[in-house]
Amino acid sequence: MSSETERPARHKQGEIEGVQLKELRTFQDDRGFFREAMKITDGLFEEGLDCLSHTTLIAGKTHGWYVRADGCGWWYLPQGVARVRLYDRRPDSVSFGERVELCIGENELAGVIRIPAGVVYGFQAEQTSNLVYVTDRAGSEGGEQLAVSDGLVEYDW
Repeated sequence: MSSETERPARHKQGEIEGVQLKELRTFQDDRGFFREAMKITDGLFEEGLDCLSHTTLIAGKTHGWYVRADGCGWWYLPQGVARVRLYDRRPDSVSFGERVELCIGENELAGVIRIPAGVVYGFQAEQTSNLVYVTDRAGSEGGEQLAVSDGLVEYDW
């Protein structure tokens, strides 16, 4: 049995080259639900996969800004809801300077976001949430944390 519901608008602004959102299907019955989040055949994993991580996000807390210089990441929130803010600072990208806000989480917001190297990201949990993420290069030395207040990306957190 499939639970198909109309989805709320996810995008608040433009699009960023290389950022992909895979919307997930949920199959639900009286025993619970099943959701397949990631498959190697999805076409999202050209870079390959290296590390699976899990973190808990506290409601209202801001995480970011972060950027990976040489690696790609995929995010999935199996529990909770978070607003994800992205900024393309790659000078050779067709979407250079573009800002995007996405909402991901459980139920009708179920999805996996692919964030390519060079795209700055931050997020804020709207409720206590669990984030599962995969990277193509574990412990990459190319990761960098930027101060939320550094003015790089203008967002009202």
